[in-house]
Amino acid sequence: MQYRAFISHSHSDAKFAAWLQRAIETWRLPSRLRAELGYSRVRPIFRDRTDLRAATNLGDALEESLRNSLVLIVVCSNDAANSEWVDQEIARYQQFNPDGPILASIASGEPPHCFPKSLLVDPTGNAVEPLAADARKGFDGKRDALLKTIAGIIDVDFDVL
Repeated sequence: MQYRAFISHSHSDAKFAAWLQRAIETWRLPSRLRAELGYSRVRPIFRDRTDLRAATNLGDALEESLRNSLVLIVVCSNDAANSEWVDQEIARYQQFNPDGPILASIASGEPPHCFPKSLLVDPTGNAVEPLAADARKGFDGKRDALLKTIAGIIDVDFDVL
């Protein structure tokens, strides 16, 4: 895989997505995990503005990046819930990586209204609500939401970090 994770977001959440990418890639794993995992930072993380090269077809370039990502991170907000692009990226990721983890990170809005439609049903069509890292003030906050997201990417319990 080329990317540890792919960040899907609506353009109105670009500032939060940029913060999340930078925070994940610069966060240093605790020494006990570095020795166990064999790396000290969780990177690279794909985000369209920093990783998408010029290409003939935007869709093909995004699909290649989705196909080559271990985890999908969805930045959730009311705008993301209404974004056809975000929904398509979720569907494509599920198609390419049927067992791949999808992590929700709430930037704004109220659950379940801030979740894209594709996050609200499982592959068999049953209704679900994701257990999201909630970066809003008064909930997890940015720091704990970041750590919960990193824990999901590297598949460890939150308290390990």
